[in-house]
Amino acid sequence: FRMLADSGAGVTTLRPEVARELSLEPIGQRQVRMADDRVIDVDEYAPMELEVGGFKAKVQPVALGLGDVDGLLGRDWLGDTGLSVDVR
Repeated sequence: FRMLADSGAGVTTLRPEVARELSLEPIGQRQVRMADDRVIDVDEYAPMELEVGGFKAKVQPVALGLGDVDGLLGRDWLGDTGLSVDVR
């Protein structure tokens, strides 16, 4: 899957199609604040371990399709793995 690290995203997101492919079922809904300050309701999935590039973290992803990526690695994943974004 194509994932994008997003230090501005508080939570990890997955496209709904990706969540279905991973056999994830929504456990409820959650409100998230978008970059433009809108607040929207999205499906939330049970906590899971997500491994990307050999780094693992426990996240509770939400369903959100943005752009041409399969999901965003939010601060929950980045913080748990100890990875940081170097913008140099």
